[in-house]
Amino acid sequence: MASNPFDDLAVKYVLQDDEAAHGQAAQAAVDQIEQAAGASPTALRAAIGQWVASINRWLVPQADDEDDIISRGKALGFLASTLDRLNPSILRVDQVKLLLAFFCSLFSSDHRAGIDAASKALSSLASMSSFRAIMGNDIIIGITKLGSDDFKRQTPATRLTIYQLVRGLLQNEAVVKDLASQHESSSTFMTALIDLCRNERDPQNLIVWFQILSLFLQNFEPADEVTDEVFKTFSAYFPITLRASAAPSGITVDDLKQTLRSCFSAHQRAARLAIPFLLNKLDQGEAVTVSVKVDILHTLEACLAHYENVQQSVVPYTDQVWSSLKYEVRNGELVDSIEATLKTLATLARRLQGEELQTFLGGVWIDVSDDISNETYTRSAGRLLAAISGASRESFSLSSKQTIPHITATLKNTKSPSHQAELLGVLNALLQVRAVLTEAEGSSELQDDLFGDALFDDVFTRLWSTWTQSQYSPDRPTIIAKLIDGMSYMVMQKSSNGTKERLCSDATCNRAFNWLGTPSIIYPLEGRNFLLGQDDKEYEQIIVGATTALSRLSHLYPSGFQQLLERFLSALGRYAENHSPAGRDLSTIKDVTTRLSIMAFKSEELKQVLVGNTLSLVTALLQGLHTLASASPKYGQAFIEAIHIAIIRPLSTISDSLLKSKQQAPGLGVAESQDWLEQLNTQVQGLPDVNKGNLGDLTKISEDVAKETNDLGLKYQLLLRFSMSLVIQLYRYSLDVRLQHDAENNISIDVKPALLKDADIYLHRLGQFAADVIRYLSEIDQIQLRLGHEAILLFTEPQDADDQETKIARAAGRSDGTWALCRDTHRTAPLVLGIIQSLRPVVLEDLYIHSVVSDLCRRLCTVEPTVIPPDCRAALDAMLLVLSNKLGKVELGLHLDLHSASSAAMHEGFRSAVENNVEARGQKVLLMFLSTLHYLAGDVANYSSNQQRNLLLLELARRAPTWPRVGRQFCRYFEILLGPKDYLTKKSYATIKPLRGQWLYNQIVKPYLAECFPRPAAPGRTGIDDIAATNRSVFVFSLLQHLDYSVWRNEASAILLIVIRALQTFGISKDINTVLEILSKLMEADADLVKEHLRPLITSTLAVYEMARNVYDATGFISDDNVQFSKREAAMCRKLCLAFIGRLPKAFGGTVRHNLLPERQAVLRGLSRACGDPVREVREVAIVARRDWDGLS
Repeated sequence: MASNPFDDLAVKYVLQDDEAAHGQAAQAAVDQIEQAAGASPTALRAAIGQWVASINRWLVPQADDEDDIISRGKALGFLASTLDRLNPSILRVDQVKLLLAFFCSLFSSDHRAGIDAASKALSSLASMSSFRAIMGNDIIIGITKLGSDDFKRQTPATRLTIYQLVRGLLQNEAVVKDLASQHESSSTFMTALIDLCRNERDPQNLIVWFQILSLFLQNFEPADEVTDEVFKTFSAYFPITLRASAAPSGITVDDLKQTLRSCFSAHQRAARLAIPFLLNKLDQGEAVTVSVKVDILHTLEACLAHYENVQQSVVPYTDQVWSSLKYEVRNGELVDSIEATLKTLATLARRLQGEELQTFLGGVWIDVSDDISNETYTRSAGRLLAAISGASRESFSLSSKQTIPHITATLKNTKSPSHQAELLGVLNALLQVRAVLTEAEGSSELQDDLFGDALFDDVFTRLWSTWTQSQYSPDRPTIIAKLIDGMSYMVMQKSSNGTKERLCSDATCNRAFNWLGTPSIIYPLEGRNFLLGQDDKEYEQIIVGATTALSRLSHLYPSGFQQLLERFLSALGRYAENHSPAGRDLSTIKDVTTRLSIMAFKSEELKQVLVGNTLSLVTALLQGLHTLASASPKYGQAFIEAIHIAIIRPLSTISDSLLKSKQQAPGLGVAESQDWLEQLNTQVQGLPDVNKGNLGDLTKISEDVAKETNDLGLKYQLLLRFSMSLVIQLYRYSLDVRLQHDAENNISIDVKPALLKDADIYLHRLGQFAADVIRYLSEIDQIQLRLGHEAILLFTEPQDADDQETKIARAAGRSDGTWALCRDTHRTAPLVLGIIQSLRPVVLEDLYIHSVVSDLCRRLCTVEPTVIPPDCRAALDAMLLVLSNKLGKVELGLHLDLHSASSAAMHEGFRSAVENNVEARGQKVLLMFLSTLHYLAGDVANYSSNQQRNLLLLELARRAPTWPRVGRQFCRYFEILLGPKDYLTKKSYATIKPLRGQWLYNQIVKPYLAECFPRPAAPGRTGIDDIAATNRSVFVFSLLQHLDYSVWRNEASAILLIVIRALQTFGISKDINTVLEILSKLMEADADLVKEHLRPLITSTLAVYEMARNVYDATGFISDDNVQFSKREAAMCRKLCLAFIGRLPKAFGGTVRHNLLPERQAVLRGLSRACGDPVREVREVAIVARRDWDGLS
């Protein structure tokens, strides 16, 4: 007799516990079966028989042996695993039927070993091509033979497999039809399943069981008795909770609630049971917790939303629902339950139509109308009205005919200010609802005649006049805030007949803009009080409300915004006559212009945003700048900042929107047409050109706004073109071009004389505005505009030069080797930085060719007397950083040449400093050192392993700590290499390698850790004195503060010793806070390192606290390195000390408690003193720390 080829595979499967081995054995069986199927039907039949027979040895039970049960289960698992991998089309109908009968028999014959495997096998068979719908009934009948007692004894995982099998069958349409045909309305299979599964408690299993019950209600038409039984089964779990489990399943209580909720809302046939059941639960009063109440309401809302045949399933219960739910809002206090109730009532109203809706609304109005007139219940009545009216257009149309006249009349009759405030809140809510419904689909009109000028006059005009002229009262701020909101909602009202015309006339809209703009824009400029007896808090509230309201309206009624801008300019003219540029005046201009920027652009509805409003606003701001700039350049700061905000907010938002929608943002279009500026002026008439004396025409711009497209890409291109043209205009407006009258006839570009005084901040703001605009230009645009050259010319147009190259050569000073920027007063440095900061590396090649990097290095890295204003010097340093960073992407030969030239210039500067006694050069050598570090910071971000390129970095790191007087400050400045910088970011196209910190640490920190401790000189080793060791420690800490702990984890033990020495020797200086921050970082990352050094750390930290505490009583404190330690820094120092002390009991109170106890008394004394610290935040930390140390006993 031939051997069974499947026997070895079955044995292998049974004897192995590894899942991979099981899979291999099952796959091998599959391969043999599929090979037989390819040979002939006879071969397949024989293979199937052999495959099943291969487990015969394990099928005969041996007494009640546990090992025998496990083996039998594995053997049956072999069959199930094979079926799971088998091609669904291989088995024939008769073979599926035989296998199905075999596995079904296991539910009655082998409830201990065979259930899990049988369930999995049956699931696989049910997915076979030869599976027939009639077999589904056989499976379910077979499952129910298991019996409820044996079913409960199965593991949760096995029961889950059974549930999933049944769910799969009920999701099969053919099986459902067959079951419905066989069992008709009796649905005996379902009652049998309920008897089997009614006591389920496992969360995962309940999820699938609820899905089965829901599928049954949806797909079958059972008798009422069966429906009652099904409802009784799942409703017994309501409200459902979830206990904490030792083996979490990943199922949340919300998952259970949602799935159980789907049972209640599965089909309208459950309505007669579900709605009364839920209302009865809700009416139990205080016995129902808030979470349960919310669950009930969400479940009821789901039922009302999903039941079909509203006439039978919803209408009969309308009165019951309203009667139960209205008190949840009328008397409710908890937000969650109120919101759930309102959502449920809105759903109810949405499902009703025609007479049923009218009847429902009539009953609602009977209850609500009295409440509106009663101040106590006005707010709750308003919530109910807004929710029900907002359910649908039809609901609003029917309800508003009664509510609006009633509210208007009540407002006229009531004498209570607080009642007026509540009524206005109700009216505003209804106006908001109507504005939303106007955009919704539907045929019902929304009572347009009730929401026009008459309502505005009856309510808002009358109350605005009354309350803005009244004396202060506690209700005035609230009422005026609601009037402001209400007027904006009135202007938003549109007709509901499809035309979308505004319901308020232009005159009324203009009045609203006038009233809203007066407190936020006009009166601040006129220095007038808006209200009688107003206080700052009330006025601020009004300004915020008016600004928000106008931001809603500017795109809906652009002509109103244009008129507001004209009023602004008129008020600004009067302001210029009466004010000087004091600090408060600048603040006023800044606040007003910022509000206008917010009003011009509202990002929620991007397609409705009018870029024309931004163009109009910027034009008005340019006119304002022209009006006030003659008084003082200081005013320019405020206007440039406002222009910046007005341009960048919409530009950034639209760009992000295009990116999210995967649309290509269009550029300027320079590549297609060099006349993009002409195209811009053709596209929008009336735009300004300040250098030609044209300040723009708001009226013409306003006319073109009405024609604006809704295409976001075209909006973006228009705004980008306008922004770039504005940068060019403002640069030219701020600069003069002069001939040098030298032998080379060079060109000098400098700030206009009128701006030379008090213009530093203005120029800085203008440069940052240019940087943010240029950042949005594509690489093609930047190349076509030759922005590398413009960094030299600054968009100026020398009239006496024949061509662009000649201008560049003369402005760059190529003939005498000095860039024009380095010949003038350097006031233009912020403007140059504004251009190069956001340029792509390829565009900067023009600058590199003209040797500007080496020019800057020679100019800045010298100790020769050079007068450069601090702000300009900072901009020049930033330029060095940007240029050195992007140099890495320039062609290699040029790259190396430039590095060599730059490094040579800086080396020469330091050689000169050393030769002339670096210690005596004071501030000048510090400035030179700062510039050098900025150059290196850009280079380090784009580091190279080329050691020749890194010689300067390595030399500075080696020598900086050796200078006794200035070394400490030099070392502190090394943080520039890694510290965050606005102009060194990915969005500015900088090259920032992710491992730069780790590379720098290995190059210049790790090799010098040993030099943080003094040591005597020895053969082959230089000595290190206390000062050099301290300086080296400052050097190390300045870089570690910007490095992740993972970078220096391996050296953490050595660094902790450096921290301890620093706490004992640094004294009170800026560096001590850095030390404490690193100690905190180390404590958080690896507390075990700290526990070996608790005593010196505690003693030193308390001592540092005491020294920092002494700073408070002094007017100032100068440390030994002449660096001021302010009171704020001293407070931070004390807070960091106490935070470290306070963490120790929790970190070590259990493990090394014996190390803390000897220090307890000293610490408590120190903390007692700290509890009286003059700074509140420090006291709070001290109090918490003292409590924790008190607990150590």
